[in-house]
Amino acid sequence: MNLGKPVWQDLFNKNLFTARRNRVSYLIYLIIQMALVGVLYIAALNFAPLGSTLQRALAGDAGIYIIEAIVVIHFFGFAVMAQRFRDIGISGSWVLLVMIFSIMPLLGGAVSLLVSLIALTQEGDTQKENKYGPSCFGSEVVVS
Repeated sequence: MNLGKPVWQDLFNKNLFTARRNRVSYLIYLIIQMALVGVLYIAALNFAPLGSTLQRALAGDAGIYIIEAIVVIHFFGFAVMAQRFRDIGISGSWVLLVMIFSIMPLLGGAVSLLVSLIALTQEGDTQKENKYGPSCFGSEVVVS
């Protein structure tokens, strides 16, 4: 299994919205993102009074910081999804539609999950350069 590029590459530089990402790197990022958000929700429940629901926990003093962290994590998640879209050969701008749906309760989570699964199952143009940039593996790979 060839990762192609490290998971965190192109997240903290000017290539955030212009790079491409292969399936393995995208899957690893999704797993890390879900784990981080889960840890933040657990932290919110730990700051809340005993017996509180998650909604009441996020309404507390520490909740605002946890919500801000979750928003930042999702921002990078959408950027990584745009990178994956470009590897498939689709414009990364389609992520804006997913972002609009993600605001809606229940429907947003379902749409985001469905689009993520579709992005994972589609074969990308990782072996060659496409109109969105060079290969995710750094150089042209010749398959004979």
